[in-house]
Amino acid sequence: MSKLFFILTILFLNPLIALEVTVPVNNWLNKIPETYTMHTDSYINLDSESKSVLSDVLDKKSSFNAVRSGPEGQQTSLFTRGTNSNHTLITINGSAITDHSTTNGLSDLGVIDTSYATQLHLIDGPMSTLYGANAVGGVIDIQTEKKIKNKIISTIGSYGEKKLSIQKNFGENKQYSLGLFLDQTNGISVYPEGDEQDGYNLKGINLGYNGFYNKTEYDLLFIGSSQESDLDASGADDLDYIGKTNFNFFQFNSNTYLSNGIINLIIDSNNWDREYINGSEIDNYYSQTFHVKPVYIFRNKKINNALGYDHLIYRADFDNRGSYTSSVDKDSEQFGIFNNTDFKLNDKFTISAGYRIDQNSHFGNQNTYRLGSAYRHNKFNFFNSFSTGYKNPTLYEMHGADNYGYQGNPNLEPEIAYNSEIGLSFKNKKINTELSIYYTKIKDMITYSNNTYSNDFGGSSKMQGVNLDLNFTINNLNFINSYAHVHAINSSGTWLKRRPHDILSSAIIYQRNIWSLGTEMSYYGKHSDTHSSNYSTIHVKERTLFNLVYTYQDFSFEIDNIFNDTFERPHGYNQGGRNLILTYRLNF
Repeated sequence: MSKLFFILTILFLNPLIALEVTVPVNNWLNKIPETYTMHTDSYINLDSESKSVLSDVLDKKSSFNAVRSGPEGQQTSLFTRGTNSNHTLITINGSAITDHSTTNGLSDLGVIDTSYATQLHLIDGPMSTLYGANAVGGVIDIQTEKKIKNKIISTIGSYGEKKLSIQKNFGENKQYSLGLFLDQTNGISVYPEGDEQDGYNLKGINLGYNGFYNKTEYDLLFIGSSQESDLDASGADDLDYIGKTNFNFFQFNSNTYLSNGIINLIIDSNNWDREYINGSEIDNYYSQTFHVKPVYIFRNKKINNALGYDHLIYRADFDNRGSYTSSVDKDSEQFGIFNNTDFKLNDKFTISAGYRIDQNSHFGNQNTYRLGSAYRHNKFNFFNSFSTGYKNPTLYEMHGADNYGYQGNPNLEPEIAYNSEIGLSFKNKKINTELSIYYTKIKDMITYSNNTYSNDFGGSSKMQGVNLDLNFTINNLNFINSYAHVHAINSSGTWLKRRPHDILSSAIIYQRNIWSLGTEMSYYGKHSDTHSSNYSTIHVKERTLFNLVYTYQDFSFEIDNIFNDTFERPHGYNQGGRNLILTYRLNF
C-alpha cells in the first residue's frame, strides 16, 4: 500500500495539463448526450491500440477490472466497480451480445474481438433504463464509425505471437467496408508448473454498408469470428483439451430525420456456438438472440427525450457429456418500453430522468428508473445521480439439470441494483479529469447451495468506492492516470473475491514529432481469491507491473512486464513473464 501512496503523491504534485482522445461515432445514444453528464462514463480510442481482444484493451481503465484466467485466449471475467463478473453488459453499437448459454451469464472478454471498432464507450454503474436487463455494474459499448478508415496493422511478438488486421472501404462514396483479422500465438502453459504451450488463434471478418434513402440514413454491419484455444485441466497440463468459439453478429441501424426529431431503428441478431473437446468428450453450447428496438428521439434547445420499445427473443441449448453431464434447452421472450428525458433549465443546469418497464416470459414485470442532475460552471461540471438496474436469472439457473443432483429453480427472481453517485469533472484544452464517489447495493443476489440456485432475500451485497481519472500534459509529456478504490462485500460482510481494494493504471508518454517514448504502470492491491487445489480462501499480495513503449512513425515496439515478473492471477493460472511486441501500422 505504501507504494501506491507514493505513486499517487508524485502524480498529484505535478502541474495539471491534459489529454483528450474521444472520437465521435455513429450511435443512437450519441443523440442524447446530456444523459452522461450526470453519470460517469469514458472512452477508449482504439485507433492507437496494438491490442484488439476486449480484455486486453480495458487494462487502462481501473474501474473495469478484467481478470484473465491464464495467457491470451483464456476465459476473462470482468468486475466493474466491484460487482460480480456477470453484472457488466457488452454491446455493439447499443445492441447486447449476451451469450445466454453460459451457466451464470458471464461475458467472456477473452473471446471478443474489437479490431473492427473505433472506440469503446465505458459506462460505470447501472443503466437499465436505456439498456434493459444485465446492465447492473456497467456497460461496455463497442462502437464503429459510419465509414471505416483504411488501415493495415501487423504485429509479431514473444511466444510465436502474430497478428494481422486489414480494414478497407471502397465504392464510389466509400459506402462499402471490409475487414479481416488474424491473431495467433503458441502461448505458454495455463498450468503454472506445466510444460505444454497453450496457444490460441482468432480469425475475424467484418462487412459494412452505409446508405441513404429519402430522409433515412442506414448502416448494415456483419461481424464474424472464430477462436480456438488450448486449455488445461485444474492443476495439470492437459494435452488434448481444446475450446472453440464461433460468434456471428448482424445489425441494421437507421436514423430517419424528421422536422421535430429522429426515429432510430435497430434490428440485430447474434449467435454464440461454443465447443469444448477433451479427448473423446465433446461439450456443446449454443445461444441465439433476435432483437428489435425503435426509438423516437425528440430534441430542442431545452429537451432531449428518447421514447422507445425494446423486444428480445433468445434461446440457449447446451449439453455436457462424460462423467459430468448437464444440459438445458429453453427459450425466452422479453419486451419493454422506456422513456428517458434530459431537461436543460438553463445553460448551466440540467436534470435527467428515465423509467422503463420490462416484461419477461419467465418472471414477469421489472421496473427500473434513474434520476440525475448536472451543474456546469466555467470548465467544471458537478453531477449526481440515482439509478437502478437488474440482472435476469439465466436459463441454466432456472431450468438446467445435471447428474449430480442439481436442478434449476424456475422461481428465481432478478437481482436488483441501486446506485448513488456524486462527481466532479474538469475539462479544457489541456486538462481532462473526473472524480466520482459511488455506493451500490445489490439485493436478491442469486447464490448456489443445496443443489440449486436461490435468491438471497435476507440481505444485500454492497460496493462502495471512488474513481479518479486524471489526464494532463507538461510540454511534451503526457500523463494518463486511472485509479479505482472499491470495498465490495456480500450480505454476510465477507470481502468478495478477485476484487482488489485499489487499482491504478498510469502512463507517462514523451512525444516528439515522429517518435514517442512511454512507460506504463499497472498496480493492483491485496485481495482474496480461491486456492486452485484445495479451494480455500487465500489472500493475494499487491503487485506492480511495468511496460515500455517506443514508437517511430508507423512502427511501435513494446516490452510488457519489463522486469519479467512471473505470477498467477487468479491463483493456479499462469500469467507468464516478459513479452516483446513489434507493431507496424499503415493508414492509407
